[in-house]
Amino acid sequence: MWTKGVSPAGLCALSRCPPDRRSQETKRLGRTESVLCTPRIPCAGILGRSSVGTRMRRCETNPRPGIPRDREWRVHLLGLRHPRLRPVLHALAFLKREIVRHQRIPLRPWLAQLRDGFWSENHILYDFQHNDRREYLSDYAHIARAQYLNGLDGLLLRDKLWFHWVMQPFAEYLPKLYGVLRRGVLHPLCSEEAASGRETARSIPALLEAEQDLILKPIHGAEGHGVTRLTLAADGYRLNGRPITERTLSDYIDSLDAIIVQEFIPQDAFPASIFPGVANTMRLLTMWDQETDAPFVGAACHRFGRPTSIPVDNTFCGGLSAGIDLTSGELGPAAPTQLDGPHLVWHEHHPDSGARIRGRIVPRWNAVKELACALASHLSFLSYVGWDLVLSEGPPGIRVLEANDFCGVQLLQMHRPLLRDQRVRAFYESRGVVCRR
Repeated sequence: MWTKGVSPAGLCALSRCPPDRRSQETKRLGRTESVLCTPRIPCAGILGRSSVGTRMRRCETNPRPGIPRDREWRVHLLGLRHPRLRPVLHALAFLKREIVRHQRIPLRPWLAQLRDGFWSENHILYDFQHNDRREYLSDYAHIARAQYLNGLDGLLLRDKLWFHWVMQPFAEYLPKLYGVLRRGVLHPLCSEEAASGRETARSIPALLEAEQDLILKPIHGAEGHGVTRLTLAADGYRLNGRPITERTLSDYIDSLDAIIVQEFIPQDAFPASIFPGVANTMRLLTMWDQETDAPFVGAACHRFGRPTSIPVDNTFCGGLSAGIDLTSGELGPAAPTQLDGPHLVWHEHHPDSGARIRGRIVPRWNAVKELACALASHLSFLSYVGWDLVLSEGPPGIRVLEANDFCGVQLLQMHRPLLRDQRVRAFYESRGVVCRR
């Protein structure tokens, strides 16, 4: 246990702080490093049986991606340091989210959902008219309790650069990391060029000349925000598929800070046949089984992009989520998590490409599950991880894009309630996320 100084988790946080704040952050983090796990929160009170969602943000090309979300970061650290404040912090966030994204539903069901900790929009997403709320992980329980399951160790997954280094035993499954952009300057990190004697590219245009296609991500980003795709085509540069001038590219790069530069991974023919515009990923939620002392996949879905979500497939940006049968790998119908009205529209075919979704089998599904469990075993000190995997061209055929410490559950539970699976329920009960029956 870290008791003095600042642990690697603290260094992850300090990397986000400007120099004039690091001394203050060092003192503050040094006092929080002993909080490696979180006590069980009693399931009591009018909001004590529920959960709160992350702040909804409009998905767009961020003019300054990579800038940390300081408010969310401070609330998360405050909750880690002072567990007694969590019910207050997350009850306020729960109500704020409900006000911002309120859906008009009958009064009595709305009050009952608030009592049990569900947002009104989930009356539609989860079809509570025909399903039992007791089988679903509530929004308040998800935010106020589940986000602390990994403690400060979960910061490893919130820092994409740190995650890449820790996962080097699985390097063949990871995207190649070319470097980090700091205040518009590219700092190369790829060691393959040095080993082969090639000169390392020290600018984005030079790197584009060599690789043709690049992905830029905020080191501490989430929900697909701030992700951009840069391409060098025959007619010039393209940003998220849109032509740009060399001057625009230069100005855009100069505006970036705390950005990692990765290779673009061409997807397999199966996801590309449904929607070719983005890398369509699978989200697999792994948990730890206490009886077998081994990880298991508790839920999974396949996300598909749409023209409005390019360059990502994230449902927060307008993408679709299709459930995956954990045994057979068969896809169900797809739907968005962002509601535009009082009804949820399910799609058996992709609304833009027309390709069939429902009933198709995910290729190499057993291998996908085995890889997710192997990754979870490698990070065995993290009991709750959401993995983003994509079927890719060429060996090894499956690539790991990233992992999530605080995995959203709406895109999973809209297909099947999490608590219907007894192993999943036992996991949440053993950690105080939900009450024991």
